[in-house]
Amino acid sequence: MKNALLIGSGKRVLETALPCFLAAPERWRLAGLFSRTPKDLEHGGQRFPVESLEALDQRRLSEAELVYLCVAKKAVPSVLARLSRLDRSRTDLLIETPVLLFKHLGHLSLLKGWRQVWVSEDNATLPWIEPIETAIRAGLIGELRQLVFIQSAFAYHGVALAKRLSGRRVLRGSRRRLAGEYAQRELRLAGGVGATFLEPRDYGVGRTVWIGSRGVLTDARGRATGQILATVERRGEQAIAFRAGDARRELDAAEQSLIGPPQGGDSLSAWMDGGKRVGFLTFLRRIAAGQGAYPLAEALDDAIVDYHLDKLGSYLSNPFTHVRSAPGRALLKLITKASGG
Repeated sequence: MKNALLIGSGKRVLETALPCFLAAPERWRLAGLFSRTPKDLEHGGQRFPVESLEALDQRRLSEAELVYLCVAKKAVPSVLARLSRLDRSRTDLLIETPVLLFKHLGHLSLLKGWRQVWVSEDNATLPWIEPIETAIRAGLIGELRQLVFIQSAFAYHGVALAKRLSGRRVLRGSRRRLAGEYAQRELRLAGGVGATFLEPRDYGVGRTVWIGSRGVLTDARGRATGQILATVERRGEQAIAFRAGDARRELDAAEQSLIGPPQGGDSLSAWMDGGKRVGFLTFLRRIAAGQGAYPLAEALDDAIVDYHLDKLGSYLSNPFTHVRSAPGRALLKLITKASGG
Protein backbone atom coordinates (compact mmCIF):
# COMPACT_ATOMS: atom_id res chain seq x y z
CA MET A 1 0.00 0.00 0.00
CA LYS A 2 1.26 3.46 -0.93
CA ASN A 3 0.68 6.80 0.81
CA ALA A 4 -1.08 9.65 -0.98
CA LEU A 5 -1.60 13.31 -0.09
CA LEU A 6 -4.49 15.34 -1.50
CA ILE A 7 -4.20 19.11 -1.92
CA GLY A 8 -7.54 20.82 -2.51
CA SER A 9 -11.04 20.53 -1.09
CA GLY A 10 -13.39 21.53 -3.90
CA LYS A 11 -16.05 19.67 -5.87
CA ARG A 12 -13.60 17.61 -7.94
CA VAL A 13 -11.86 16.34 -4.79
CA LEU A 14 -15.10 15.59 -2.96
CA GLU A 15 -16.99 13.97 -5.85
CA THR A 16 -14.18 12.22 -7.75
CA ALA A 17 -10.73 12.04 -6.16
CA LEU A 18 -11.73 11.20 -2.59
CA PRO A 19 -14.23 8.43 -3.55
CA CYS A 20 -11.70 6.94 -5.97
CA PHE A 21 -8.87 6.80 -3.45
CA LEU A 22 -11.29 5.22 -0.95
CA ALA A 23 -12.29 2.66 -3.60
CA ALA A 24 -8.67 1.46 -3.84
CA PRO A 25 -7.72 0.75 -0.20
CA GLU A 26 -5.52 -2.16 -1.23
CA ARG A 27 -3.33 0.26 -3.21
CA TRP A 28 -3.60 3.69 -1.56
CA ARG A 29 -3.73 5.09 1.95
CA LEU A 30 -4.83 8.70 2.42
CA ALA A 31 -2.03 10.12 4.54
CA GLY A 32 -3.35 13.69 4.59
CA LEU A 33 -5.70 16.21 3.00
CA PHE A 34 -4.59 19.83 2.71
CA SER A 35 -6.11 23.10 1.60
CA ARG A 36 -5.61 26.84 1.99
CA THR A 37 -7.84 26.86 5.07
CA PRO A 38 -8.53 23.96 7.49
CA LYS A 39 -11.98 22.38 7.31
CA ASP A 40 -13.73 19.01 7.37
CA LEU A 41 -14.97 17.04 4.37
CA GLU A 42 -17.71 14.44 4.67
CA HIS A 43 -18.15 11.48 2.37
CA GLY A 44 -20.11 8.27 2.85
CA GLY A 45 -20.78 9.08 6.50
CA GLN A 46 -17.08 9.59 7.21
CA ARG A 47 -15.40 12.82 8.26
CA PHE A 48 -12.05 13.74 6.74
CA PRO A 49 -10.10 16.58 8.40
CA VAL A 50 -8.41 18.94 5.95
CA GLU A 51 -5.25 20.59 7.27
CA SER A 52 -3.72 23.90 6.31
CA LEU A 53 -1.26 23.63 3.43
CA GLU A 54 1.36 25.09 5.76
CA ALA A 55 1.22 21.82 7.74
CA LEU A 56 2.62 19.93 4.74
CA ASP A 57 6.30 19.74 5.65
CA GLN A 58 9.27 17.74 4.38
CA ARG A 59 8.56 14.77 6.64
CA ARG A 60 4.95 14.42 5.47
CA LEU A 61 5.94 14.77 1.81
CA SER A 62 8.81 12.28 2.09
CA GLU A 63 6.44 9.64 3.47
CA ALA A 64 4.13 9.94 0.44
CA GLU A 65 4.51 8.22 -2.93
CA LEU A 66 1.92 10.48 -4.58
CA VAL A 67 0.55 14.01 -4.29
CA TYR A 68 -2.74 14.83 -6.02
CA LEU A 69 -3.10 18.56 -6.65
CA CYS A 70 -6.49 20.09 -7.44
CA VAL A 71 -6.83 23.75 -6.49
CA ALA A 72 -8.31 26.83 -8.19
CA LYS A 73 -6.58 27.35 -11.54
CA LYS A 74 -5.27 30.79 -10.61
CA ALA A 75 -3.71 29.34 -7.44
CA VAL A 76 -1.74 26.53 -9.11
CA PRO A 77 1.55 28.50 -9.58
CA SER A 78 1.64 29.65 -5.97
CA VAL A 79 0.94 26.15 -4.61
CA LEU A 80 3.59 24.65 -6.89
CA ALA A 81 6.03 27.33 -5.72
CA ARG A 82 5.25 26.43 -2.10
CA LEU A 83 5.90 22.74 -2.82
CA SER A 84 9.10 23.53 -4.77
CA ARG A 85 10.76 24.47 -1.48
CA LEU A 86 10.59 20.79 -0.46
CA ASP A 87 12.49 17.78 -1.81
CA ARG A 88 10.04 16.05 -4.16
CA SER A 89 12.44 13.66 -5.85
CA ARG A 90 10.88 10.51 -4.37
CA THR A 91 7.24 11.54 -4.88
CA ASP A 92 5.01 11.55 -7.97
CA LEU A 93 2.65 14.44 -8.74
CA LEU A 94 -0.82 13.90 -10.20
CA ILE A 95 -2.11 17.32 -11.20
CA GLU A 96 -5.56 18.33 -12.37
CA THR A 97 -6.29 19.56 -15.89
CA PRO A 98 -5.48 21.90 -17.59
CA VAL A 99 -2.29 21.83 -15.46
CA LEU A 100 -1.67 25.61 -15.86
CA LEU A 101 -3.64 28.43 -17.40
CA PHE A 102 -2.22 29.58 -20.72
CA LYS A 103 -0.94 32.81 -19.19
CA HIS A 104 0.83 30.78 -16.48
CA LEU A 105 2.66 28.37 -18.81
CA GLY A 106 5.89 30.27 -18.24
CA HIS A 107 5.86 28.67 -14.78
CA LEU A 108 6.42 25.17 -16.18
CA SER A 109 9.78 24.98 -14.41
CA LEU A 110 7.83 24.64 -11.13
CA LEU A 111 6.91 21.13 -12.26
CA LYS A 112 10.53 20.02 -12.18
CA GLY A 113 11.92 18.11 -9.24
CA TRP A 114 9.14 15.54 -8.89
CA ARG A 115 9.92 11.88 -9.55
CA GLN A 116 7.18 11.84 -12.21
CA VAL A 117 4.44 14.30 -13.15
CA TRP A 118 1.13 12.90 -14.39
CA VAL A 119 -2.17 14.56 -15.29
CA SER A 120 -5.63 13.37 -14.26
CA GLU A 121 -7.18 13.61 -17.74
CA ASP A 122 -9.65 10.81 -17.14
CA ASN A 123 -11.38 11.32 -20.50
CA ALA A 124 -8.48 9.20 -21.77
CA THR A 125 -9.52 6.24 -19.58
CA LEU A 126 -13.31 6.32 -19.80
CA PRO A 127 -14.57 2.71 -19.44
CA TRP A 128 -16.29 2.61 -22.84
CA ILE A 129 -13.12 3.46 -24.77
CA GLU A 130 -11.70 -0.06 -24.47
CA PRO A 131 -14.56 -1.94 -26.23
CA ILE A 132 -14.74 0.75 -28.92
CA GLU A 133 -11.00 0.43 -29.60
CA THR A 134 -11.36 -3.36 -29.69
CA ALA A 135 -14.24 -3.13 -32.17
CA ILE A 136 -12.33 -0.76 -34.45
CA ARG A 137 -9.15 -2.89 -34.30
CA ALA A 138 -11.28 -5.90 -35.25
CA GLY A 139 -12.25 -4.08 -38.44
CA LEU A 140 -15.96 -3.65 -37.70
CA ILE A 141 -16.06 -0.25 -39.41
CA GLY A 142 -12.86 -0.47 -41.43
CA GLU A 143 -10.27 2.28 -41.12
CA LEU A 144 -11.36 5.14 -38.82
CA ARG A 145 -11.96 8.31 -40.84
CA GLN A 146 -14.06 10.71 -38.73
CA LEU A 147 -15.16 11.26 -35.14
CA VAL A 148 -18.33 13.26 -34.51
CA PHE A 149 -19.04 14.54 -30.99
CA ILE A 150 -22.58 15.95 -30.80
CA GLN A 151 -22.60 17.84 -27.49
CA SER A 152 -20.64 14.94 -25.98
CA ALA A 153 -17.15 16.44 -25.49
CA PHE A 154 -15.77 19.60 -23.94
CA ALA A 155 -12.77 21.88 -24.55
CA TYR A 156 -9.33 20.34 -23.85
CA HIS A 157 -11.04 17.17 -22.58
CA GLY A 158 -12.50 16.76 -26.06
CA VAL A 159 -9.06 17.18 -27.62
CA ALA A 160 -7.71 14.46 -25.34
CA LEU A 161 -10.64 12.18 -26.17
CA ALA A 162 -10.21 12.65 -29.92
CA LYS A 163 -6.49 11.88 -29.63
CA ARG A 164 -7.15 8.76 -27.56
CA LEU A 165 -9.90 7.42 -29.82
CA SER A 166 -7.91 8.04 -32.99
CA GLY A 167 -4.43 7.33 -31.66
CA ARG A 168 -3.25 10.42 -33.60
CA ARG A 169 -1.90 13.89 -32.81
CA VAL A 170 -3.63 17.15 -33.76
CA LEU A 171 -2.26 18.89 -36.86
CA ARG A 172 -4.68 21.81 -37.15
CA GLY A 173 -8.11 22.97 -36.08
CA SER A 174 -10.77 25.65 -36.35
CA ARG A 175 -13.80 26.91 -34.45
CA ARG A 176 -16.74 28.91 -35.74
CA ARG A 177 -19.90 30.19 -34.16
CA LEU A 178 -23.27 28.92 -35.32
CA ALA A 179 -26.76 30.19 -34.53
CA GLY A 180 -27.56 31.02 -30.92
CA GLU A 181 -25.37 29.32 -28.34
CA TYR A 182 -23.99 26.75 -30.74
CA ALA A 183 -20.48 26.48 -32.17
CA GLN A 184 -18.57 23.93 -34.21
CA ARG A 185 -14.97 22.80 -33.82
CA GLU A 186 -13.04 20.88 -36.44
CA LEU A 187 -9.78 19.05 -35.82
CA ARG A 188 -7.56 17.42 -38.41
CA LEU A 189 -5.43 14.70 -36.90
CA ALA A 190 -2.47 12.81 -38.35
CA GLY A 191 -3.28 10.03 -40.79
CA GLY A 192 -6.23 11.87 -42.30
CA VAL A 193 -8.58 11.40 -39.34
CA GLY A 194 -11.01 14.25 -38.66
CA ALA A 195 -12.97 15.19 -35.55
CA THR A 196 -16.06 17.41 -35.43
CA PHE A 197 -17.47 18.84 -32.18
CA LEU A 198 -20.88 20.49 -31.82
CA GLU A 199 -20.96 22.81 -28.78
CA PRO A 200 -22.12 23.40 -26.12
CA ARG A 201 -21.69 20.12 -24.29
CA ASP A 202 -24.80 18.53 -22.82
CA TYR A 203 -23.90 15.08 -21.62
CA GLY A 204 -27.52 14.15 -21.00
CA VAL A 205 -28.38 14.38 -24.70
CA GLY A 206 -24.90 14.07 -26.22
CA ARG A 207 -24.10 11.49 -28.88
CA THR A 208 -20.91 10.26 -30.53
CA VAL A 209 -20.36 8.72 -33.97
CA TRP A 210 -17.30 6.85 -35.27
CA ILE A 211 -17.22 6.80 -39.08
CA GLY A 212 -14.99 4.27 -40.80
CA SER A 213 -14.18 3.31 -44.36
CA ARG A 214 -16.66 0.40 -44.23
CA GLY A 215 -19.18 1.27 -41.54
CA VAL A 216 -20.39 3.41 -38.65
CA LEU A 217 -20.34 2.91 -34.89
CA THR A 218 -22.57 5.11 -32.73
CA ASP A 219 -24.22 5.38 -29.31
CA ALA A 220 -27.36 6.95 -30.83
CA ARG A 221 -30.20 4.42 -30.52
CA GLY A 222 -32.01 5.86 -33.54
CA ARG A 223 -29.19 4.64 -35.76
CA ALA A 224 -29.65 3.65 -39.37
CA THR A 225 -29.84 -0.01 -40.37
CA GLY A 226 -26.42 -1.65 -40.36
CA GLN A 227 -24.79 0.78 -37.97
CA ILE A 228 -23.11 -0.75 -34.90
CA LEU A 229 -24.37 0.30 -31.48
CA ALA A 230 -22.13 1.19 -28.53
CA THR A 231 -24.10 0.87 -25.33
CA VAL A 232 -24.15 0.15 -21.61
CA GLU A 233 -25.34 -3.09 -20.03
CA ARG A 234 -27.34 -2.76 -16.84
CA ARG A 235 -28.53 -4.95 -14.02
CA GLY A 236 -31.60 -3.01 -12.97
CA GLU A 237 -30.33 0.58 -12.75
CA GLN A 238 -26.71 -0.48 -12.15
CA ALA A 239 -24.26 -0.22 -15.04
CA ILE A 240 -22.24 -3.45 -15.20
CA ALA A 241 -20.47 -3.27 -18.58
CA PHE A 242 -19.99 -1.31 -21.79
CA ARG A 243 -20.26 -2.92 -25.21
CA ALA A 244 -19.43 -2.05 -28.83
CA GLY A 245 -20.55 -4.81 -31.15
CA ASP A 246 -19.22 -8.02 -29.60
CA ALA A 247 -16.46 -6.22 -27.65
CA ARG A 248 -17.26 -5.87 -23.95
CA ARG A 249 -15.64 -4.15 -20.97
CA GLU A 250 -17.01 -5.34 -17.62
CA LEU A 251 -17.00 -3.09 -14.54
CA ASP A 252 -15.60 -4.63 -11.38
CA ALA A 253 -17.19 -4.10 -7.95
CA ALA A 254 -15.23 -0.92 -7.16
CA GLU A 255 -16.02 0.58 -10.57
CA GLN A 256 -19.71 -0.26 -10.20
CA SER A 257 -19.76 1.51 -6.84
CA LEU A 258 -18.30 4.65 -8.44
CA ILE A 259 -20.19 4.96 -11.71
CA GLY A 260 -23.58 5.89 -10.29
CA PRO A 261 -26.64 6.74 -12.44
CA PRO A 262 -26.64 8.32 -15.90
CA GLN A 263 -27.37 12.00 -16.55
CA GLY A 264 -30.74 11.65 -18.17
CA GLY A 265 -30.18 10.03 -21.57
CA ASP A 266 -29.13 6.58 -22.75
CA SER A 267 -26.00 7.54 -24.73
CA LEU A 268 -22.46 6.92 -23.50
CA SER A 269 -21.98 10.56 -22.58
CA ALA A 270 -24.94 10.33 -20.21
CA TRP A 271 -22.59 8.27 -18.02
CA MET A 272 -19.79 10.85 -18.22
CA ASP A 273 -19.67 11.87 -14.55
CA GLY A 274 -19.47 8.29 -13.33
CA GLY A 275 -17.29 7.27 -16.26
CA LYS A 276 -14.73 9.90 -15.28
CA ARG A 277 -14.64 8.47 -11.75
CA VAL A 278 -13.93 5.03 -13.22
CA GLY A 279 -11.26 6.63 -15.41
CA PHE A 280 -9.69 8.33 -12.39
CA LEU A 281 -9.64 5.01 -10.51
CA THR A 282 -7.91 3.46 -13.52
CA PHE A 283 -5.16 6.07 -13.23
CA LEU A 284 -4.74 5.39 -9.50
CA ARG A 285 -4.37 1.68 -10.19
CA ARG A 286 -1.87 2.31 -12.99
CA ILE A 287 0.22 4.70 -10.90
CA ALA A 288 0.32 2.19 -8.05
CA ALA A 289 1.53 -0.44 -10.54
CA GLY A 290 4.25 1.87 -11.87
CA GLN A 291 2.49 2.50 -15.20
CA GLY A 292 1.65 6.19 -14.72
CA ALA A 293 -1.30 8.28 -15.88
CA TYR A 294 -1.90 10.85 -18.64
CA PRO A 295 1.44 12.34 -19.83
CA LEU A 296 2.16 15.97 -18.93
CA ALA A 297 3.23 16.96 -22.46
CA GLU A 298 -0.02 15.59 -23.93
CA ALA A 299 -2.16 17.51 -21.44
CA LEU A 300 -0.30 20.75 -22.12
CA ASP A 301 -0.76 20.27 -25.87
CA ASP A 302 -4.50 19.66 -25.32
CA ALA A 303 -4.80 22.93 -23.39
CA ILE A 304 -2.83 24.91 -25.99
CA VAL A 305 -4.96 23.57 -28.86
CA ASP A 306 -8.10 24.47 -26.91
CA TYR A 307 -6.79 27.97 -26.11
CA HIS A 308 -6.05 28.72 -29.76
CA LEU A 309 -9.46 27.50 -30.89
CA ASP A 310 -11.32 29.38 -28.16
CA LYS A 311 -9.42 32.68 -28.38
CA LEU A 312 -8.20 32.79 -31.97
CA GLY A 313 -10.57 30.48 -33.81
CA SER A 314 -7.79 28.38 -35.34
CA TYR A 315 -4.81 26.20 -34.49
CA LEU A 316 -1.82 25.02 -36.50
CA SER A 317 0.74 22.64 -35.08
CA ASN A 318 4.26 24.06 -35.44
CA PRO A 319 7.34 24.59 -33.23
CA PHE A 320 5.80 27.74 -31.74
CA THR A 321 2.47 26.21 -30.69
CA HIS A 322 3.48 23.41 -28.35
CA VAL A 323 5.73 22.96 -25.35
CA ARG A 324 7.79 20.12 -26.80
CA SER A 325 10.06 22.53 -28.68
CA ALA A 326 12.48 25.20 -27.47
CA PRO A 327 10.81 27.93 -29.62
CA GLY A 328 7.43 27.05 -28.13
CA ARG A 329 8.70 27.20 -24.56
CA ALA A 330 10.48 30.51 -25.23
CA LEU A 331 7.33 32.04 -26.71
CA LEU A 332 5.25 30.91 -23.75
CA LYS A 333 7.66 32.59 -21.35
CA LEU A 334 7.34 35.84 -23.28
CA ILE A 335 3.56 35.62 -23.24
CA THR A 336 3.59 34.95 -19.51
CA LYS A 337 5.73 38.02 -18.84
CA ALA A 338 3.58 40.20 -21.11
CA SER A 339 0.36 39.10 -19.41
CA GLY A 340 1.75 39.36 -15.91
CA GLY A 341 1.04 35.68 -15.29
